[in-house]
Amino acid sequence: MGGDHVVVRQGHLLINGIPAWQPNEPEIERFGQRQAHLNFSYGGGPAFGPVTIPQGSVMVMGDFRGNSHDSRRFGLISERAIYARAVGVYWRRGRGPLWKPL
Repeated sequence: MGGDHVVVRQGHLLINGIPAWQPNEPEIERFGQRQAHLNFSYGGGPAFGPVTIPQGSVMVMGDFRGNSHDSRRFGLISERAIYARAVGVYWRRGRGPLWKPL
């Protein structure tokens, strides 16, 4: 979000100097009550930052870090370009895609 200081190294995200993962679970990032299970089968993807996200912009990242086309590739997104709230995702892990509510 705007004002956050962001760094991505080897696919791992730090926000305001705080890692989003725990050392004993580097494949899981936590954001408050939510968590993202990361896929590093293609590596961590490109490094990003350090950068302070400008007010009115957001950074988006995929969980398939080495194969995600996200803000590391196409840049930040204006908050005005976001017009809906995500309520779920199709999550492809293991046996195939399944609906996972957010």
